[in-house]
Amino acid sequence: MTATAANQVSSKKVHLIEPQAIFVPMLSELFQELGLEVTMVTPGAEYQSLVDGQPRVLFIDADFMEQETVNLITLVRNLAPDSLIAIYTRADNAGKAAAYRAAGANAIVSKSSDREEIIAGLHQMLHTGEYTDVRFSETTT
Repeated sequence: MTATAANQVSSKKVHLIEPQAIFVPMLSELFQELGLEVTMVTPGAEYQSLVDGQPRVLFIDADFMEQETVNLITLVRNLAPDSLIAIYTRADNAGKAAAYRAAGANAIVSKSSDREEIIAGLHQMLHTGEYTDVRFSETTT
């Protein structure tokens, strides 16, 4: 593979980093509704596959990773610079969401979201390049 080919992002590929296999079918269906195809599922970050595959979307379940999330995002951002990185987490902390965005994540999706919210958020990320679930916003009360 040439350097140019390695840097081109496949427009329909999704790489799921999901350590809990039970959620893979549901997540695959969500991406199918968005016109994307889950082409790789790994329980952790497999760095060579990111370099070789250059997925359109890299979807990371951040709650069960062995590696610290900010470090993981920074690393995968460098390996797949043109991919959209979506972090899926239950940590409803605005500070964590800001750190994930600063590390290179394009979207922060809450596990508290229902199916329609997840699809809408991922759709927004695909079209604008960013999305942060409202559950991660600073409260003003």
